Amino acid sequence: MFDDIMTAARTLPGSGRGDMSERCSPMAEILSVQVDLPESAQVYAWVDEISERADLPKACRLALQIIAEEAVSNIIRHGFPDASPAAEDRINLMLDVDDAWVTLRIDDNGIPFDPRSTPTSQRAATLEDMRPGGLGIHLIRRRTASMDYVRREGRNWLTLRIARVPAKASPAAA
Repeated sequence: MFDDIMTAARTLPGSGRGDMSERCSPMAEILSVQVDLPESAQVYAWVDEISERADLPKACRLALQIIAEEAVSNIIRHGFPDASPAAEDRINLMLDVDDAWVTLRIDDNGIPFDPRSTPTSQRAATLEDMRPGGLGIHLIRRRTASMDYVRREGRNWLTLRIARVPAKASPAAA
Protein backbone atom coordinates (compact mmCIF):
# COMPACT_ATOMS: atom_id res chain seq x y z
CA MET A 1 0.00 0.00 0.00
CA PHE A 2 2.76 2.46 0.90
CA ASP A 3 4.44 1.96 -2.49
CA ASP A 4 1.14 2.77 -4.21
CA ILE A 5 0.77 5.93 -2.13
CA MET A 6 4.32 7.07 -2.93
CA THR A 7 3.94 6.34 -6.66
CA ALA A 8 0.76 8.39 -6.75
CA ALA A 9 2.39 11.22 -4.79
CA ARG A 10 5.41 11.43 -7.07
CA THR A 11 3.23 11.68 -10.19
CA LEU A 12 0.74 14.26 -8.92
CA PRO A 13 -0.47 16.82 -11.37
CA GLY A 14 -1.67 20.15 -10.12
CA SER A 15 -0.96 23.15 -8.01
CA GLY A 16 0.78 22.08 -4.82
CA ARG A 17 3.25 19.47 -5.99
CA GLY A 18 5.23 21.54 -8.47
CA ASP A 19 5.71 24.37 -6.00
CA MET A 20 6.63 22.00 -3.21
CA SER A 21 9.12 19.93 -5.19
CA GLU A 22 10.98 23.08 -6.17
CA ARG A 23 11.61 23.83 -2.48
CA CYS A 24 12.81 20.46 -1.25
CA SER A 25 15.89 18.35 -1.57
CA PRO A 26 16.04 15.51 -4.09
CA MET A 27 15.77 13.06 -1.18
CA ALA A 28 12.53 14.55 0.14
CA GLU A 29 9.38 12.46 0.18
CA ILE A 30 6.06 13.88 -0.98
CA LEU A 31 2.51 12.77 -0.21
CA SER A 32 -0.82 14.26 -1.26
CA VAL A 33 -4.10 13.35 0.44
CA GLN A 34 -7.69 14.37 -0.09
CA VAL A 35 -9.27 16.66 2.47
CA ASP A 36 -11.06 13.82 4.24
CA LEU A 37 -10.45 12.33 7.72
CA PRO A 38 -10.36 8.69 6.54
CA GLU A 39 -7.75 9.70 3.95
CA SER A 40 -5.57 11.15 6.70
CA ALA A 41 -4.71 7.62 7.85
CA GLN A 42 -2.27 7.55 4.93
CA VAL A 43 -0.22 10.22 6.71
CA TYR A 44 0.52 7.91 9.64
CA ALA A 45 1.72 5.09 7.35
CA TRP A 46 3.78 7.51 5.27
CA VAL A 47 5.51 9.10 8.27
CA ASP A 48 6.09 5.70 9.85
CA GLU A 49 7.69 4.28 6.69
CA ILE A 50 9.98 7.28 6.17
CA SER A 51 10.94 7.33 9.87
CA GLU A 52 11.90 3.67 9.66
CA ARG A 53 13.97 4.12 6.49
CA ALA A 54 15.70 7.22 7.91
CA ASP A 55 16.36 5.38 11.18
CA LEU A 56 14.96 8.27 13.20
CA PRO A 57 15.23 7.99 16.99
CA LYS A 58 12.03 6.95 18.76
CA ALA A 59 11.44 10.39 20.30
CA CYS A 60 11.83 12.06 16.91
CA ARG A 61 9.42 9.57 15.29
CA LEU A 62 6.83 10.24 17.96
CA ALA A 63 7.18 14.01 17.61
CA LEU A 64 6.92 13.74 13.82
CA GLN A 65 3.80 11.57 14.04
CA ILE A 66 2.14 14.01 16.43
CA ILE A 67 2.90 17.15 14.44
CA ALA A 68 1.92 15.59 11.09
CA GLU A 69 -1.35 14.15 12.39
CA GLU A 70 -2.32 17.27 14.32
CA ALA A 71 -1.58 19.60 11.40
CA VAL A 72 -3.44 17.48 8.85
CA SER A 73 -6.45 16.85 11.10
CA ASN A 74 -6.67 20.60 11.88
CA ILE A 75 -6.66 21.41 8.16
CA ILE A 76 -9.38 18.83 7.48
CA ARG A 77 -11.55 19.90 10.43
CA HIS A 78 -11.15 23.67 10.18
CA GLY A 79 -9.74 24.60 6.77
CA PHE A 80 -12.93 24.10 4.79
CA PRO A 81 -15.78 25.28 7.06
CA ASP A 82 -18.28 26.61 4.49
CA ALA A 83 -18.72 23.53 2.34
CA SER A 84 -17.52 20.05 1.71
CA PRO A 85 -14.09 20.10 0.10
CA ALA A 86 -14.04 19.52 -3.64
CA ALA A 87 -12.39 16.40 -5.07
CA GLU A 88 -9.47 18.53 -6.28
CA ASP A 89 -8.82 19.96 -2.80
CA ARG A 90 -5.63 18.34 -1.53
CA ILE A 91 -3.25 18.52 1.39
CA ASN A 92 0.33 18.12 0.21
CA LEU A 93 3.10 17.05 2.57
CA MET A 94 6.84 17.05 1.99
CA LEU A 95 9.19 15.42 4.45
CA ASP A 96 12.91 16.05 4.28
CA VAL A 97 15.39 14.41 6.66
CA ASP A 98 19.05 15.32 7.02
CA ASP A 99 21.68 14.63 9.67
CA ALA A 100 20.40 17.32 12.04
CA TRP A 101 16.81 18.19 11.11
CA VAL A 102 13.50 16.75 10.03
CA THR A 103 11.50 19.28 8.03
CA LEU A 104 7.80 18.82 7.31
CA ARG A 105 6.19 21.19 4.83
CA ILE A 106 2.44 21.16 4.39
CA ASP A 107 0.39 23.12 1.89
CA ASP A 108 -3.36 23.31 1.43
CA ASN A 109 -5.94 25.52 -0.26
CA GLY A 110 -8.20 25.90 2.77
CA ILE A 111 -9.08 29.20 4.39
CA PRO A 112 -6.09 31.39 5.29
CA PHE A 113 -4.80 30.41 8.72
CA ASP A 114 -1.49 31.22 10.37
CA PRO A 115 -1.15 28.85 13.35
CA ARG A 116 1.53 31.11 14.84
CA SER A 117 -1.18 33.71 15.51
CA THR A 118 -3.13 31.36 17.80
CA PRO A 119 -2.73 32.27 21.47
CA THR A 120 -0.78 29.88 23.64
CA SER A 121 -3.06 27.34 25.31
CA GLN A 122 -3.74 27.90 28.97
CA ARG A 123 -3.72 24.83 31.17
CA ALA A 124 -6.94 23.99 32.93
CA ALA A 125 -6.72 24.44 36.69
CA THR A 126 -8.68 21.24 37.35
CA LEU A 127 -9.75 18.16 35.45
CA GLU A 128 -13.32 19.48 35.47
CA ASP A 129 -12.15 22.65 33.72
CA MET A 130 -10.58 20.72 30.82
CA ARG A 131 -12.41 20.82 27.49
CA PRO A 132 -11.82 18.54 24.51
CA GLY A 133 -9.93 19.97 21.56
CA GLY A 134 -7.85 23.09 21.23
CA LEU A 135 -4.51 21.47 22.02
CA GLY A 136 -3.34 20.56 18.50
CA ILE A 137 -1.37 23.72 17.84
CA HIS A 138 -0.02 23.60 21.39
CA LEU A 139 1.25 20.04 20.75
CA ILE A 140 2.85 21.15 17.49
CA ARG A 141 4.57 24.11 19.16
CA ARG A 142 5.91 21.92 21.97
CA ARG A 143 7.49 19.45 19.57
CA THR A 144 8.96 21.74 16.93
CA ALA A 145 12.11 23.84 16.88
CA SER A 146 10.50 26.23 14.41
CA MET A 147 7.16 26.91 12.76
CA ASP A 148 6.95 29.11 9.67
CA TYR A 149 3.87 30.10 7.69
CA VAL A 150 3.10 31.99 4.52
CA ARG A 151 -0.05 32.40 2.43
CA ARG A 152 0.90 32.34 -1.24
CA GLU A 153 -1.04 31.79 -4.45
CA GLY A 154 -4.22 30.87 -2.57
CA ARG A 155 -2.50 28.24 -0.43
CA ASN A 156 -1.36 27.95 3.18
CA TRP A 157 2.29 26.89 3.43
CA LEU A 158 3.34 25.60 6.85
CA THR A 159 6.93 24.53 7.54
CA LEU A 160 7.71 22.64 10.75
CA ARG A 161 11.22 21.64 11.84
CA ILE A 162 12.22 19.25 14.58
CA ALA A 163 15.67 18.23 15.66
CA ARG A 164 16.58 14.75 14.54
CA VAL A 165 17.62 14.16 18.12
CA PRO A 166 15.06 16.22 20.09
CA ALA A 167 16.31 18.20 23.05
CA LYS A 168 15.00 17.13 26.41
CA ALA A 169 12.23 19.36 27.72
CA SER A 170 13.18 21.38 30.75
CA PRO A 171 11.08 20.78 33.86
CA ALA A 172 9.93 24.41 33.73
CA ALA A 173 8.65 24.00 30.15
CA ALA A 174 6.72 20.83 30.92
